Amino acid sequence: MLCFGLSKTLLRLILSRCITGALNGGSGVIKSMMGELTDSTNMAQGFALIPITWSLGATMGPMIGGTLEHPQYHFPNLFRGAFWSQFPYFLPSAVAAAFAVASFLTILFFLKETLPRQQSQEKSTSTLNVEAPNVPVNVVKDSPMSMRSLFVPSVLIPIANYGCIAILDMVIYALQPLFYSTPIELGGLGFDPVAIGFWMGTCGIVDAALLTIIFPPLVNKFGLRAVFRSCEACFIPIFALFPITNIIARQYGINWLVWFSLTCSLILGVFMHMTFTCSQMFITAAAPNRRSLGATNGLASMTASIVRAVGPAMSTSMFAYSVQHNIMGGYAVYAVLVTMSVFAVRFAGTLPGSIQKEA
Repeated sequence: MLCFGLSKTLLRLILSRCITGALNGGSGVIKSMMGELTDSTNMAQGFALIPITWSLGATMGPMIGGTLEHPQYHFPNLFRGAFWSQFPYFLPSAVAAAFAVASFLTILFFLKETLPRQQSQEKSTSTLNVEAPNVPVNVVKDSPMSMRSLFVPSVLIPIANYGCIAILDMVIYALQPLFYSTPIELGGLGFDPVAIGFWMGTCGIVDAALLTIIFPPLVNKFGLRAVFRSCEACFIPIFALFPITNIIARQYGINWLVWFSLTCSLILGVFMHMTFTCSQMFITAAAPNRRSLGATNGLASMTASIVRAVGPAMSTSMFAYSVQHNIMGGYAVYAVLVTMSVFAVRFAGTLPGSIQKEA
């Protein structure tokens, strides 16, 4: 993050983001730990806590970035001198780096191991079952699994579905600030950085408030696959609302209809984010045993990282190309993304009908 804030060229920006990605292995570890702490009786409640922390970060992050960028303009009495003009994004990057330091110290002193190193053979006989073919049964929990044993349909199908939602979600996060900042006549809304930061932060607040309340009851009533497919279908109207919102802004300016459209997109985003919790539960249940949770989540994280590397470049390039050449009125990118979303929803039908992880 400090390298990001001190970057003055595009190459340095790219390198700093590559370093961040290389050090981003904690996500798979967290999901593995949650899988070790839960079973089928409380998995929905446990995994619903992970998006809350993400949503809180998504709330504070854009607000910090939008408020603290160019501090010499926002806080001229505190931040004077050529340094802040030369590195206008160093302050929010430094705050993010401070969060990373605080997280490291918290983990170092307070995080307990969830997978004991020594377990008796008697306690190592419970299994992790999925109603799908090619799942090893009666696998001892403490038996290490090879990576090759994970390349079976019962493991790869949940990971592939995770990859689908990962690329669509990253496309949204790449397009949102671009859409908000682009002038109305060029297909956006013309918001300034502060407005963008606070609106995206509001999305995080709503996510955090609703996810834990509505997710477990929905899964208990309708089943995991039904919830996953329904929430994944929310990608379709979310992408469709981008051009609709711009058309409204072109006709009437930034009025209540624009804010209503953005609010609808925000609410749909809450349900869309539930797909990640569902996907994490499918992946956890697909792991052959406890010792393979880390490898399974690592494979899933690697898949998501690959598609997330492609998503932003693909979507922003398509956005620029659509506007520049006025393809479908500049909205061709959204037609492509809606089509991708439809495919992802249909592909979700390959997931198992239910999961069962024994205590």
